[in-house]
Amino acid sequence: MSFQRSNLALHTVAYKEAGDRLVDSIIRDRSFQRELILPISSLYRLYVELSLKQLIFLGNQLLIKPLEWKDKVAKLAGYPIIHALKDSPGEKALLTICKDILTQLAEESTLLNMSDLHFDVLERCIHDFFGMDFTEDPFRYPNNTKGIPFLPDDYYVDVYQLRETISRVDVLCFDEALLAINDILQKQSEL
Repeated sequence: MSFQRSNLALHTVAYKEAGDRLVDSIIRDRSFQRELILPISSLYRLYVELSLKQLIFLGNQLLIKPLEWKDKVAKLAGYPIIHALKDSPGEKALLTICKDILTQLAEESTLLNMSDLHFDVLERCIHDFFGMDFTEDPFRYPNNTKGIPFLPDDYYVDVYQLRETISRVDVLCFDEALLAINDILQKQSEL
């Protein structure tokens, strides 16, 4: 197996593919169902996070006046190095930043229509499945640093529904946004 450098898009899709494969394995083998919920949720959450960062990176490059991040690491990456999917006091979440950039891009270009991007589907997904958006990764460890479980014993995630929701987000939001950005890039290269 080779671990060659890959671009952000392939890296992002790999998280979704890995989540999908784990869900498929639960269908075939019912052992470890509860234990696999956390890794599956983590993979899908990383997919959503990296997809938003990819849209932020691409959309920001197309803006007449691109946003800049003060953090040196974020500047080098081309997107903010926050992980939050939901806003918190004093800090915008990735979803908000992405929507701001794409809204500004839509104002600058007739090729992007925000209503075509179905951010409502993404917002609902984040609310339903990642509503407890911790700064620590609750899907990675069962307990926090004080030994307290991140999730209650009765916590339940319907991984089949999660997979379907992520697939809808993928097609209705991320794919549509990437196609629109591609159209803008193509139009700019023709000028």
